[in-house]
This record gives sequence, structure tokens and C-alpha cells, in this order.
Amino acid sequence: EPAQRYQWKVLPQGCRNSLTICQWYVARALSGVREQFPNAYCYHYMDDILVAAPTQDELLRIEPQLLTALRCYGLQVAPKKVQRQPPWRYLGVKILDQTIQHQEVQFTDSIKALNDAQKLLGVIGWLRPYLGLTTQQLSPLFDILKGDSQLNSPRTMTPEARQVLQQVQHALSTRQAHRVDPSIAITVFITAPDLHPTGIIGQWNDTWSDPLHVVEWVFLPHQLKKTAATQCVQLIAADPARIVIPVEREFFEGGFVNSVPLQSALLDFTGQIAYHLPSHKLLHMAKTLKLSLRPKHSQVPVQGPTVFTDGSGKTGKAIVTWEDESGWQSLEGHETGSAQIVELKAVTMAFQQFSQVPLNLVTDSAYVADITQRLDCSLLKEVDNADLFRLLKALWCAIQDRVHPYYVLHIQSHTNLPGSLTEGNGRADRLANPAWVAPQPDKIAQAWASHGFFHQNAHTLQKQFHLTATEARGIVASCDACHGLAAPLPAGVNPRGLRALQLWQTDVTHIAEFGRFKYVHVSVDTFSSAVWASAHTGEKGRDVNAHWRKAFATLGIPSAVKTDNGPAYVSHKTRQFLQIWGVSHKFGTPHSPTGQAIVERAHGNLKHVLEKQ
Repeated sequence: EPAQRYQWKVLPQGCRNSLTICQWYVARALSGVREQFPNAYCYHYMDDILVAAPTQDELLRIEPQLLTALRCYGLQVAPKKVQRQPPWRYLGVKILDQTIQHQEVQFTDSIKALNDAQKLLGVIGWLRPYLGLTTQQLSPLFDILKGDSQLNSPRTMTPEARQVLQQVQHALSTRQAHRVDPSIAITVFITAPDLHPTGIIGQWNDTWSDPLHVVEWVFLPHQLKKTAATQCVQLIAADPARIVIPVEREFFEGGFVNSVPLQSALLDFTGQIAYHLPSHKLLHMAKTLKLSLRPKHSQVPVQGPTVFTDGSGKTGKAIVTWEDESGWQSLEGHETGSAQIVELKAVTMAFQQFSQVPLNLVTDSAYVADITQRLDCSLLKEVDNADLFRLLKALWCAIQDRVHPYYVLHIQSHTNLPGSLTEGNGRADRLANPAWVAPQPDKIAQAWASHGFFHQNAHTLQKQFHLTATEARGIVASCDACHGLAAPLPAGVNPRGLRALQLWQTDVTHIAEFGRFKYVHVSVDTFSSAVWASAHTGEKGRDVNAHWRKAFATLGIPSAVKTDNGPAYVSHKTRQFLQIWGVSHKFGTPHSPTGQAIVERAHGNLKHVLEKQ
């Protein structure tokens, strides 16, 4: 059989299943020892094996059996690699009689790219359960990972990140975890030294010199995904015997009744829930968690001032306004960003201004109203927007510091409903948005519009719109219909293109001999004098477009076309056609026979050639 005839002496490097085969093969070699000594622990990871037994005698009996089993499978153990006395070094940790310490790790602060930062945070994340460093403390290091997702994108260490790295190095040399005592139950202590909850998996025994033995710290990552109970199952293959939460019992029971996520988290938990942390220096940090039995957010209006808030992303104004005995009062702040961020700034100002009294808050932002209602009994998580997180944290702190209740009402903006609420919201909206100045009447524009319809003379325009004589005469002189009274047009030149396809002139001439096709459309290049003519049954917009299609296909697409002001050329269809082709449209001087001189001369040349046929 091939499986018995051939076998690997050394696993091939780069083979994807090498690690799996190695782990499976060593486990197969150890299976007989595990069955023979069921009370002993025999852990292995690749080629590292850890053996533990309740007594020293049993451990001495296991060793020869283990070495024999490994030799039967062709696995040799170097005698110098066997560790029988503490400290035992296993998978990067030093196991002492009572505690566990990590081996020395030297960190480098030379970070040049995202790849370097990711490697550094990976090492720190591996050490974190033994060091007790909170998410808030490591936040400057997490911030380095933000930005461009390319692995070679540049990154630099900030002064705050270097300081955190020094704290990690110090904690590595001073802090340690304890070994588990199988006779003592495992307890999970929930604390909140900052905005991120922290769990301590440990054992408590009043007879010890230090009653709290920390087995592992559990920190939520930068985004909430992890639970201490899950980590406890991974460590000891069982739920903790007790979970200690620093809240009042009535508050927890009320949350358990109303919170589906909390019910799901404790669905299979059979242990005990405690509500008072024991006295210990590591647990005093939980005192910063302020959760009360009665939520501060009220479902009904409270006896207190009614405050209206609004914000505008255009002006950056955050407005708080209210009415008291002396009339309407207002408070103004400034914040850059979107309208939601400015609205959040206004609500934060309101809570800071009315921190000592019950408060009724009215806002037209559904986003801000929803956040303010939920923030009372919530914990913050890190968000990528630094300005948003700063305002959320300020609002959260202002709500947590309150003693009196508050009520939040969301109101629709820009309504004509009667009442003081609409009045107050409208007042806040006017204060937040830029002041509107009514446009001043433009007498010249009004006179132009009036003359375009009634064609008054200059004297009438001067009296009716209070213009000067010069302004009135200028309006009449520039009117097409009143050109007989206008001054003669100044002499000029017919513009020509400086290169081919820069400027065309287009016009229509009539040749009666063509019958139905007597409308001959002519286009001429003003630089090269190239002419394209086509006969059509009319001179409407569709005929002009058909002529240009043929001309574009033959001569090319010009940059600009100059025509007169005829109905076919000023129509919407013609304008849309030229926009599609990217051609600029120019018009000649109205009522001027020389405005299209080049194409008019082309008409004569065309008729002269046809007469010779």
C-alpha cells in the first residue's frame, strides 16, 4: 500500500497542508498517553509539548511513556530541550510556580508604512490579555492604522503613540498573570475604566495574600465584537461560575427584561450574577461607571425650560434659544462640518447650559433626537470621524453628569402650524441660517423688460423708471424693433478662422430650378474657403441639422458655426444638436447684410457655377 510504503521524513516547505499534517501527526502520537493518564494535561502546538499532572510522581511516570510513544512514530526529543524545573518556557511565555510572564519583547518605533504598524499592533494585541492595558490607553496606536488601506502607504509614529509604546514596554516588565487553581471557581469582573468596558477573568480567594488572581484581561476591540464569556469558554471550556457587574440589581433586571441582546448573551448561562465588586486596587477603576436605577431620559415632558436647538452646515452656527420672563434668549456656537455635526454641537451646548435643571429639548433633526434619547444608558464606541466622536463624548459626559431628567421632542421644520413650538423652532432656524436680504429692484432691468414689450420712447422710459436721459436713449438705441431710431452701427470686419475647422458660416439660398428642393443650405470654412451645399425641401431646424450632418461627415466637425438670427437657427432643436456635437454657435449682427458676407459670396459663386451647367 502506498501509504505504508512511503512517508515524509521532513514536511515540505511551502506546502499548504504541512501545518495541518504536523499537528495531526503529533496528536496521533500523543493519543495513547492521553488515554493512559486521563487526569494529566498534555497540550501540544506543532513541535512544542506541555505536560502537567496533579502530582510530581504522576508527572515522572508520564515522561518515559511520552518519550516512548513519540519514538514509535519516529519523533525524537532532544534531552536538552526537556524542561523539568521552573521557569518553563512555552509559546513565548514563562510559566512560574504561581504566575505566568511573557518573555522579553523589544518593540521598534521605526514605522514607515501601514505594514509596519500592522505588525507592531499584532504583537501588542497578542500580549494584551496579560498586560491589562485598556482600549482607551492604546487608542493613539490604533489611530495609526486609519487612512489609506495600501500596505505601503506612509505612516509615522506620533508623540502620543511613542508614549503608549513606552507604557506597553513598562507593563511587559512589571505585570503578570496567575496560573489557574482548579479548586477555585472562575469569576468574570466587568469594569469600565473609560468609555470601553473591560473584563477581568480571574479567581477570588480571601485566604490568599492577594485575593484576586488575574488569569487574563479581556478588552473589547476598537469596534465592539467580543465578550468575556466567550473568551472564558476558550480558556477553560466552561462558562464562568460568576459574573460581577458594577450596577444596581434593579437596573440590571430592568435591562434584562427590555434588552433582547442581553437576553441572548445570557441565554445558556447557568452561573451567578453579582452586582458589587469586591474591594481591590485593580477593581477601583469601576467606580467611574455611572449607571443609575432611574434613566435620566423621560418619556413625557418635564417641569423645566423648553429649549430649541438648530444648526447649519453652511454657516457653521449652532444655536440654542429659549424664552424666559425677560423674553427670548439665545446662545451661539460655531462648529465646522455637516449639518448633523453642527446640530450635535447645539444639543451639547444646551445640556451644558441647563445642567442643573430639568430640560425639555426641541430639535428638528431626527438624527440628533434619536442619539440624545439613546445616549443616557449607552456606552460609546470609537468612530473614525474625530469631530463626531469628540461631540458624542462631550454630550455623553454632559448627560451622565446630570441629576435632573430631560425630555427630547423631534419637530418637523418649516411648517405653518400655529403654536409656540413652531415659533421657537423657526426662531432657532432663522438664527442658524444666513440672513436673507431682499434684492434691490434693478431699474435698468425693469426698463429693458418694459421696453421689450411696449417699446416706449426714451422720454417715457426716463419718466417712468426715473432713469437718466443717457440710460433711456441707450435702451431705445439697442432695441432691434426700434433700430430706425438707433444710431448707425459702427464699421467692422468679418471674422475668419486661423486654421481649418475653426469657424464656419452657414446660410440658406433659394434656387427655383430645383423645384421642391429649392432650399439650398450652404456652409463655408472661413479659413480654407471649402464649401458644402445640400438641397432640402425646407429651411426648418430639421433641415439645418440634416445639412450639418452631411457637412460634418465630409469636411469634419468645426469648432464654431456662425449663422444669422433666423427661426431655424435659434430653435431648441438646433441648439440641442450643436450641444451634442460640441460645436459653439455664434450669431451675426442683426439686420446687418455684411454679418454673413463670406457665405453670401459663396451663394453667388454657387449660382454662377450652376448657370454654366
